[in-house]
Amino acid sequence: MSAIEEALAELSLVQSTLPLKSSPVVDAIRSVATGSARILSSARAATEAELDAAREIENPFIFGNPVYAQSGGLFTGRRDIVAEIERNVLRAAQTPTMLLYGQRRMGKTSILNQLPSLLGPHFLPVLVDGQAPAMAEGRPSLLRYLSRCFVGALETRLGSATSPDRLEALPLDGLRGDDSYSVLEDWLDRFEAVVPAQATVLLCIDEFERLQEAVTAGWGARFLDGLRHWMQHRPRFAVMFVGSHTLEQLGPEWTDRFLNARRIKVSFLAEQDVRELLSHPTPTFALRYAPGVLDAFVAVTNGQPFLTQALAFELVQQVNEAHRNEATRADVEAAVGRLFESAAEYFADFWGSRSPAEQALLTSLAAGAEPSMDSPFARGLCDYDVLNEAGDFAVPLVKRWVRATQLMRAGA
Repeated sequence: MSAIEEALAELSLVQSTLPLKSSPVVDAIRSVATGSARILSSARAATEAELDAAREIENPFIFGNPVYAQSGGLFTGRRDIVAEIERNVLRAAQTPTMLLYGQRRMGKTSILNQLPSLLGPHFLPVLVDGQAPAMAEGRPSLLRYLSRCFVGALETRLGSATSPDRLEALPLDGLRGDDSYSVLEDWLDRFEAVVPAQATVLLCIDEFERLQEAVTAGWGARFLDGLRHWMQHRPRFAVMFVGSHTLEQLGPEWTDRFLNARRIKVSFLAEQDVRELLSHPTPTFALRYAPGVLDAFVAVTNGQPFLTQALAFELVQQVNEAHRNEATRADVEAAVGRLFESAAEYFADFWGSRSPAEQALLTSLAAGAEPSMDSPFARGLCDYDVLNEAGDFAVPLVKRWVRATQLMRAGA
């Protein structure tokens, strides 16, 4: 390409230095220069087209991991959920405990990651990962980890210098005594003093079910008591549990302490949000879609967040390998086949988390049984977005996977 550009520049120089007065020699040179420039311009256009066709489209879609705040357009929708969180905290006479729940891989952690930017200045979200090893190591480790999460959230909001005497996380040694909860209460007083005025501290415990291990071990119940105590005596604090279970499913240790817990369900993305995600995940995204492709994509995923991102990832890979920049319906079908292999762990987890009776129901539906809500297991599967209100698969892609794998193993 550079050689063509240099040749065109030389021809332009020749043309600019030719005498204005016409003569046989000048006319001949001008004619040759003009013709050569035309040929080189055509060659440049053809070369640019070839380079564009060979250039791979960026693949911004996220396969499996949560969407973080810096991911920009990869997080879409969920404004209704954020608005409900705001209403529960800002417009209630007494802030209830909240439970953000839904099927696994429904995007709950991605929502948490976006809360600092979505909720605005009236909130200080403190994100706690229930899967962190410190949460299960014992009371001192849990309380220190909790204080580190508080400090991290505050520093993200205000910068590293939160006060003249910078607030530090609690030392582990100071939490080994019987007065560890009193130590934490005193520390929370200092923490609350440097939180911006009018801001509500929203403690979000992701994968909160892991705390049940501490309850079973005998020391976690006091921590749950502490959470309830903060809700009752610290008006600027709110607690939101995040997970795939309800408090009722975990038992009386939870329901007795959090009677006023308000459920907020995380379900599928709206169709317009899926279309926006596929069309504009980043400002420079260059993939084009043939007519009907977006319709086919939405129909097969039904807005299931994990499968939407994962299938979009495979679709871009498929188009890049074909050295094209437009996706077709055939590419969507090819991407589905790729996904069954690349997301095998997701489907295995989905299937393994179902009871034998639920597996039997799903297998019969995939084999062509008439959808119905008469089965005693259908309502539970519907609550977790496995089935729709008609009793059929909520996500056609999952139905295709069951048909392609489980029916084959059963010899159907």
